Amino acid sequence: MKHDNGSHPASDRLRAFSLGHLSNDDSEAIENHLADCPTCHQTLASLDDNDSFQSLLKSLDQRAADPPPPPAATPQVLQNHPRYQVVQVLGSGGMGTVFKAGHRLLDRPVVIKVIHPELIRAPELVQRFQREARLAAKLSHPNVVTVYEAEQDEATFLLVMEFIDGENLRELVRKRGPLPVAAACELARQTALGLQHIHEQGLVHRDIKPANLMLTLSGQLKVLDLGLAILKTGNVAQPELTVANQSLGTIDYMAPEQWQDSHEVDIGADIYSLGCTLYFLLAGMPPFGVSESPNAMRQMYAHSLAPVPSIREKRPEVPEALAAVIKRMLSKSRADRYSLPAEVAAALEPFASATGLPDLLRSSTADRHRITVSLAAPARRQPRRRWGIVGACLLVALAIGVGWWRFGRTPLSNKETIAQQALPTDSVACWSGEGNATNVRGGVPGTLVGGVNFATGIVGQAFQFDGTGRVEVPTSPTLDLTDAVTLEAWVKPTGFRRGFAGVLVKGSRTTRNYGLLVRNNGGLHLSYYTTNGENILMDTTGGVVPLDQFSHVAGVIDPAVGVMLVYVNGQFVASRATAGPLLPNTAPLTIGSDGTSYGFQGSIDEPSVYKRALNQAEIQAIVTTGREREQAQRPPEANHPSDGG
Repeated sequence: MKHDNGSHPASDRLRAFSLGHLSNDDSEAIENHLADCPTCHQTLASLDDNDSFQSLLKSLDQRAADPPPPPAATPQVLQNHPRYQVVQVLGSGGMGTVFKAGHRLLDRPVVIKVIHPELIRAPELVQRFQREARLAAKLSHPNVVTVYEAEQDEATFLLVMEFIDGENLRELVRKRGPLPVAAACELARQTALGLQHIHEQGLVHRDIKPANLMLTLSGQLKVLDLGLAILKTGNVAQPELTVANQSLGTIDYMAPEQWQDSHEVDIGADIYSLGCTLYFLLAGMPPFGVSESPNAMRQMYAHSLAPVPSIREKRPEVPEALAAVIKRMLSKSRADRYSLPAEVAAALEPFASATGLPDLLRSSTADRHRITVSLAAPARRQPRRRWGIVGACLLVALAIGVGWWRFGRTPLSNKETIAQQALPTDSVACWSGEGNATNVRGGVPGTLVGGVNFATGIVGQAFQFDGTGRVEVPTSPTLDLTDAVTLEAWVKPTGFRRGFAGVLVKGSRTTRNYGLLVRNNGGLHLSYYTTNGENILMDTTGGVVPLDQFSHVAGVIDPAVGVMLVYVNGQFVASRATAGPLLPNTAPLTIGSDGTSYGFQGSIDEPSVYKRALNQAEIQAIVTTGREREQAQRPPEANHPSDGG
């Protein structure tokens, strides 16, 4: 987009941007310009339409999850601050710069947000900053992020808050897939306790969603981003923080009454949003997400009138009593929901367990370290779809300040970055099928038994089975697994001899250590025996694996966390609870069969075994890399057909 007046967008363009009237490309161009232009910051803040300033806050809040531009220098007020010593810059964006610092006397880490002075230049905005600093300071609860203090030094405004290390629940589910039932309920229960405290202080959050809920390394849930909170004290003389008749929040998690007038909502809207969030934690998607309702109007209709999809259809192991709790939280009518978040916490307690919550983050530790070192070379994210254009400067800054861990995260749309950062390389076994049954990880090679040949694979050659053959790998300590396992491969079924077709199976049907099979309806089967001799199995719905084309399939068994997960082409398909450690055996591992009767017809490429639970980002990296290599090995004429006739 070319800016008017040479180097700066004209006022009418800024106003259109602030009201959300520009295209995504034009809006992004102005956002990028605002991040580096104090003059336009001041122009936008001075526009006489209040919505312009508030919309700016929301658009910049949207960018809080985006990688920031190169950070600015430490401001003068922090260079020799009497209480805080800056350790590093965590990120910088349109709202300001975020620093990690240490308290000199208390020796504790903090996050300091330095707000762009252009955003709080007008006297009424200074008053808003001061008022909302006092408001944020009223909140003191283990499940709500703590604001320590706010400070003004001439034109510089600082917000000092709790430093948190962990992961927001959106990223957690994106990486790991849906959570175990007990863990999801415990996270929702802790959120409800935090919301009860917020309610008792006369506030409504109005933007409860997975991205605004943080799981710390110790297993504690923290409620973040009070940028949409409103006072419900009845003090009409106090300036409002919002504009009436606007819908504020995030579409996937917004209560029906919030669509009509978010100014009038009460804590019931937060209870509804928490119900949507719990549904997401269990199913991997919100009840009325974009895939079911692909535009805002349809989502509005779904939230207001459509029945809630049954959580038990997606997670059969969810108890009926818990499904009833979720259904009540998601009632269309405010009067039919729970009255208070404390009631929600009590209703969830029988199904909740904090055991294993820190383990949910164990596969994310490396990602958090990568965030710190990747700030200098960020990758752009696709804009998130948001609904409503309002916020408060201080509390949106709060979300950015405590949300530093989101800066620099790798967007799934950036294939090169995924391949570099998330591609797992620690499989304990992988058979590439390049004309032999050699284990490319250096382990025990396999033996071709029966009708096995080779054909073009997703990468190079693949094993080709006629339904009677298999690759048989002798048992070894490397393949006898008890703690966790991931089985993944590229499969191209051409038919089925019986009801199942083995992909990677170790052990018989009565002593199976682990097994991933394709069913004759195009579904997947994942199973194992526990050390107590219990057969734990899971079948997905049919049609997830089509005939005559390569699909990537993956099965994850993670007893420590208590969940089994199945993915197809990097996308979550199904899950269920586990029941204990895997039962090792001395049986061989077979590829293309279960060793007796369930023979595969078609091709299997790159079957691999991992001695741990891969997260979804790693599985998606395998898929992305495989598709790129498949494209690269095609003949030139297949990639660039001739224009000639």
